[in-house]
Amino acid sequence: MVGIQSREFIEEKLSHLSPIKYNRFQWWRNYDSKSELTKYHPLLQRIRNGDFDFSHYYWQAQNAIIQLNDNIINKNDFEEFGRRIGVSENRIEKLMAPYMEKQPFMEVFIGRSFLSDANKRGYLMMYQTKRNYLMEE
Repeated sequence: MVGIQSREFIEEKLSHLSPIKYNRFQWWRNYDSKSELTKYHPLLQRIRNGDFDFSHYYWQAQNAIIQLNDNIINKNDFEEFGRRIGVSENRIEKLMAPYMEKQPFMEVFIGRSFLSDANKRGYLMMYQTKRNYLMEE
């Protein structure tokens, strides 16, 4: 789905970092970088240490996007769930039909809501994105 780099490239970039355990105070981090040298070290030594390399937080963010895309639920997941609980194929299709088609009053309801204009746009985008995920096979 969304991701600028390939999974292999990102994993190669993250392989130079050391993984850290979950910390509730730093929950956004999965990896720890090498410690930076002080400004009193020579410039060449700081460059070789990687003090001026591209931020490792970027690669962690790209990794999070890939992990998120791996967990997106689509129509096949709902159909599989219906089969596992014993719902017939025709009934699954009837239940999924309203979610697959565009609802004409959805934009009207969002437009009349008490949300701010920015939140209205965001909510409508979220609704359309989730509907598009269901459309994918």
